[in-house]
Amino acid sequence: MPSDPLADGRLRTRSTRAHGRHHSLPAKPGGESTPVPPTDDQETPVSLHRPHDQNPATNPGRKPAVDETTLARWHRLVEWVADTIRMPAALITQVSPSRLTICAANRSPDSPYQAGQAVDPNTGRYCEAVMARRAMLSVPDARRDPAWVSTPGVDPEMVCYLGLPLQWPDGELFGTLCVLDSQGHPDLLRHQVLLGRFSTVVEADLKLLLVGEQYRVANRRLNLIAKTAAVVVGAAPLAEQAKELARQVRAVLEADACVIRVLEDQDLTLLANVGVPAEDIHPRMDPSLGIAGEVIGHRRQIFIPDVRAHKVTAPVVDQLPHSYHFTSYAGVPLFVGDRAIGILGLFWQTQCRQFGPDDLHHLQVLADNIAVSIANARLHAQVEHQRDRLEADISERNRVEAALTASEAKYRRLHESMMDAFVSARISGRIQESNRAFREMLGYTEEELSQLTFADLTPTRWHAVEARIVREQVLKRGFSDVYEKEYQRKDGTVIPVELRTYLTSDDRSRPSGMWAIVRDITERKRAEEELLRHHDRLAELVEARTRELDHSREQLRRTERLASIGTLAAGIAHEINNPLGMMMLSADLALGKIDKPDVVCELLHQLKNNITRCSQIVRDVLEFARDRSPRKGPVDLNGAVNRALDFTREYARQHGVTIDARLGENIAPLLSQSTEIEQLVVNLVHNAVQACRSTGHVTIETRDTDTAAHLTVRDDGCGMGPEAIEHAFDPFFTTRLGQGGTGLGLSIVHGIVTSHGGTVRIESSIGKGATFFVQLPHPLPADLVNTDPTRP
Repeated sequence: MPSDPLADGRLRTRSTRAHGRHHSLPAKPGGESTPVPPTDDQETPVSLHRPHDQNPATNPGRKPAVDETTLARWHRLVEWVADTIRMPAALITQVSPSRLTICAANRSPDSPYQAGQAVDPNTGRYCEAVMARRAMLSVPDARRDPAWVSTPGVDPEMVCYLGLPLQWPDGELFGTLCVLDSQGHPDLLRHQVLLGRFSTVVEADLKLLLVGEQYRVANRRLNLIAKTAAVVVGAAPLAEQAKELARQVRAVLEADACVIRVLEDQDLTLLANVGVPAEDIHPRMDPSLGIAGEVIGHRRQIFIPDVRAHKVTAPVVDQLPHSYHFTSYAGVPLFVGDRAIGILGLFWQTQCRQFGPDDLHHLQVLADNIAVSIANARLHAQVEHQRDRLEADISERNRVEAALTASEAKYRRLHESMMDAFVSARISGRIQESNRAFREMLGYTEEELSQLTFADLTPTRWHAVEARIVREQVLKRGFSDVYEKEYQRKDGTVIPVELRTYLTSDDRSRPSGMWAIVRDITERKRAEEELLRHHDRLAELVEARTRELDHSREQLRRTERLASIGTLAAGIAHEINNPLGMMMLSADLALGKIDKPDVVCELLHQLKNNITRCSQIVRDVLEFARDRSPRKGPVDLNGAVNRALDFTREYARQHGVTIDARLGENIAPLLSQSTEIEQLVVNLVHNAVQACRSTGHVTIETRDTDTAAHLTVRDDGCGMGPEAIEHAFDPFFTTRLGQGGTGLGLSIVHGIVTSHGGTVRIESSIGKGATFFVQLPHPLPADLVNTDPTRP
């Protein structure tokens, strides 16, 4: 018999070298990225059942396909991107080892791209530069950029480019989100934040796709485990059952090959193999050598990601025949009770890195069910064979007494050595005979059992069920189907069992008794319950993640609405400012030249005051709509609060409201603009003062934590209801219609806080005042050092 140190089959493959290229849209290296050089062509593997680029378990880069619903949503997204940024071409691309595909493209007569277009790999292109460094690429005008103008291959009609990389949740590259134009854009970088928000939506869809794929894989494994757990003794031959089980295990765990071996005559004999021809595998091998020795000898699971790096396989892997080469292996013992009867092994041609403890656990559960099925099939065949022999011996009892005695002795040895329980009874139900496994299972002695009946051992709720099985199956056809029931042990505990009952007859073919093979299935029931708990937990996780994604989409819709309203507000403010200026000039001229009574002067002063108020409203609208300057520097929060209070104390005094400041110590500087923080405080204080009565009180507090600075503004005014809190930060929403409120103060507060990456929330109820909690994150030290607010 040949020695086989790798234990589970000779896989006929040829070694491969995996190479690949990144592809992109027509573009060139430069700006912020460098080109990706081409590599050698990939060599295609042969012989195994499944190519490695179709196997997600052996190829960590394999991800689920993008479904039609997601693609339709992406098409709507790129239309919105192109319309918002006002560039003719907006694309979402996906990279693969052989090409770059345009998944979604806006429909514009000025765009040369369309969905489904595949681009061959090439060096020196825009999207290739984005993916090479996984960073944003901005090319305002390739015709004026020294890094791009001299590089051949740039599309002369698309000289402006802005793109971001897209990634799966595990960090693997998906593709790019980009916009292109045939004209240059000097201020292209101001769109990067908006494009980044759109990329967040696409990556959220990718995360949902990956979670759904993981759920489907887990569900397939649970279904297979449940299916194999139900197999006890099948009608099909053992070899056919084993081959079908091996095929399902290989498919669910996504391996290239699956091999089942069982112990026979001190050797491991091949029972079933899928994914590799039988002639490439030794039919028998020594169970003490190689991987078999690790699994059988040490009775443990094993997973080898790389056979060249494992202590058992590395010394001999190069000595094996060329047809035996494989890269990864997972094997578990087949247990019946505490006895190992074989090995279930999985093979991968390319290196498998995603086979973890949960996968080994699933494989062991499958192996245990397969082992029980094998043992039961063997036992069933033995019992059937023995029964036939016994019936033949009984029919010949008068002529072959000596042969019958020998057969009974052999039957007794088999009966006592059986792993599963055996019991027989007279037709009245009284126990006649049992083996040691049955007595140990129930805790009775043989003498105690001889005084009991099946009804004495069975809980009352099962009496009618078992009587029907005896009446409709055993007495009619001589045996029952495999069924489940419960036994009550001598100590009173109840255990679940699985059995099949057979009818015995006397020499006149009259029913004389029954016998059964009984199996304790307590552990199997526990395993089934554990699987159900895991399934429910997985469903809860998917549901929770779905809720999180819905919340993220709602936040994005809110941001898009605010941006649209801000653009509209800017236009209105621009149109109103000109006539207001003319009105103010006219009022000033009239006051300077008029020589009329005081009534006319008073009317002109009122006109001027109202014009001033309208101008303030216009400034608020413009501030809400204006893109804030990116120039930021270290800002002292307490200093900004004190300056803001200088602006607002007189306003509060006129309204009869007092302000109390409680400023914390040692607050780290913020990366911001002083005017923005001052405006934030002024708007919050004005809002609090307006909510207070004539003797109200406003408290301002600051404090610091490791990650953020906290600002709290609390008033004892009229308070807010749930509906007002929900819309408090919406533009133009106000509860002071007719009282001078514009509804922009809190919208500006929300815009300043979110632009700093912070949060603002409200706690309030009607009649009990309101508290605004603002949290502004601290910048990294490097941000403060490298930021100069005085330089562009």
